[in-house]
Amino acid sequence: MIQLFFLHTARAQEIFRDFVVEVYWPKYSSGPTTLAKEDGERFIRRSLDAGRMQMRWSETTIMRVSGYLLGCCEDFGLLSEGVRSQRTIKRFSIRPEIGLYLAYDLHLSGVSDMGLVQHPDWRLFGLEPADVIRLLKNLSHDGNLLIQSSADLVQMSWKYRTMEECIDALTQR
Repeated sequence: MIQLFFLHTARAQEIFRDFVVEVYWPKYSSGPTTLAKEDGERFIRRSLDAGRMQMRWSETTIMRVSGYLLGCCEDFGLLSEGVRSQRTIKRFSIRPEIGLYLAYDLHLSGVSDMGLVQHPDWRLFGLEPADVIRLLKNLSHDGNLLIQSSADLVQMSWKYRTMEECIDALTQR
């Protein structure tokens, strides 16, 4: 459930989504073992300088929100508990059930098969399109969907017609 809450929180809170995609995952994949409050502060200042926020924030707000970003990452299992200013990066990967949920959520909202593979929500879990195809192929082994892909084409067949059917199948596991 925590990954489901993570997905929906990131969808609702753009600053959190952008922090995970632009700061957490690059740090995760480049080798540093910690994420510091200063990383959050730099991210917010870059966002402000790029005009991504409607109004300029005070230094106090920048410091407070950067702490919130790290706290959210900790709450969702991306960072370990620790001192407020610096936390250890934890191994984080999408659970297959959440991959299936996300695929059906995108499909049922009208996203094309290729659009689904390239959708930015996957980046919340550190996945690029090739990773998504591998995940979906693994999910197809359980019979929940069928995927065929080539270099520039993705075709999917769907077992469930509604999200309720998909969730019901997930709860039966």
